[in-house]
Amino acid sequence: MPAIDYDYDPHMVLSANEISEEEHNLTDRGIFPLHGPFYKEGHLLEGFDGASWVPLTLGEDYVFSPSFLSISAATGKEAFTYFVYVGDLADYSMVRITYHAVGKYEDVPLLLKVTELSPTERGQVYSWMKLRNVVAYDVPTRNPELENKSILEVINIGLEQVNTSLEELAGLDTASIIQRLEALEAQVS
Repeated sequence: MPAIDYDYDPHMVLSANEISEEEHNLTDRGIFPLHGPFYKEGHLLEGFDGASWVPLTLGEDYVFSPSFLSISAATGKEAFTYFVYVGDLADYSMVRITYHAVGKYEDVPLLLKVTELSPTERGQVYSWMKLRNVVAYDVPTRNPELENKSILEVINIGLEQVNTSLEELAGLDTASIIQRLEALEAQVS
């Protein structure tokens, strides 16, 4: 049954989209699920060694295709279209996959949002993350003034602050330094 026969499931709640133990002969490196794009979460690949099914390890035995960006952006969940077997083809004759199918996905609304972005915004990771509704993207900065800065700019600002603190501490005696550290700990607590 192709992907269009499954309802679109952006929240992974439809049990009908859960595909279990779909078997494929392992004759090539590409393993394409029969029911279309799938979510990374909850997948399982197993290889048949002639006697039993053995769980395969991500990064060792297989990797994912490049991300299906429009689905990943629309759902906030990583989605892919196929697996790539990277192990020895002689180890297993078949693979069995369990996954959650995305279903019939329409990417026109997301493409319309993307075209509304200015060319400058399209080049900024933060803008793409906002499309995915990822609220916690700015957690590393936690400062609204830094949200549109690049990682390098944030690091440079941090280094400047550290250097300023070191210069201030250079002229102090040990007791004063300990006193300042205790005051900082009290602020953090």
